[in-house]
Amino acid sequence: MKFGVHVSIADDFSLAADRAAKIDCECMQIFANQPQRWNVVEIPEGQLRAFKKKNDQINIKPVFIHSIYLINLASHNTYFYNQSIVQLTDCLAKAKRINAFGVVTHLGAAVKLERNKALEKVAAAIDQVLEKISSGNFIIENSAGAGSIIGDEFEEIGTIIKKCKNKSRVKVAFDTAHAYGAGYDIASEKGLSQTLSKFDKLIGLDRLVLIHGNDTSVGLGSNRDRHANIGEGNIGIDGFKRIINHPKLNHLPFILETPGFKDPKADKSNLDIVKDLDESRKN
Repeated sequence: MKFGVHVSIADDFSLAADRAAKIDCECMQIFANQPQRWNVVEIPEGQLRAFKKKNDQINIKPVFIHSIYLINLASHNTYFYNQSIVQLTDCLAKAKRINAFGVVTHLGAAVKLERNKALEKVAAAIDQVLEKISSGNFIIENSAGAGSIIGDEFEEIGTIIKKCKNKSRVKVAFDTAHAYGAGYDIASEKGLSQTLSKFDKLIGLDRLVLIHGNDTSVGLGSNRDRHANIGEGNIGIDGFKRIINHPKLNHLPFILETPGFKDPKADKSNLDIVKDLDESRKN
């Protein structure tokens, strides 16, 4: 298993590669636009080329781009819906330029739409994005749920994928904190086994390309999203040890989004913990 964190692109996009290398990342995730704003950020071509050149040399791969937080592919508001498509298209285009694996995104919430219509709208938006950019993957991240948020249930994600025209480029990222909040008991051995079986039946483990490894400070099935450092939450050290070493998961990249995300020292501490849990490194 490869381990990494979400890395800052502040000051110069290419510095993300340096920051990832400094804390011994083996894979990484980055933003390509400001996460709380709709406007597309024009990244100088020189910075994109420099990032790719650096990362080809240090080989911290795969690289994932995470979308902005405002995305809502089920919005009844035409502006928000269209801007979500614009943003995701831009991210996928940037992913192509830096040879990133794809774009990770939440799907949004169906505030004023009947559920099935909302899922159809999400699938139609995904198709639009993939039609605009010829390569790279659209990666759906599971949510913790709450209210009208889409994507907390495997059934919904599976249904959306079935409705997409270009299914081969639609993949899934599994966030451990979100899954626990959505009611999947991945902290226990039995619960993890049942969760993976359900995922495989409704989505397919062959579509799973990334784990967001986050502990959680909220209860099972709370539908809340509160990340915690590894071992300080309800999934716990034993839970993550099972996840990291599970034969159906141990080949996947594992990206941390723990509370130390803006503090390199805290990121390094979390990385060291999960690497130490990886039994394959002790052989």
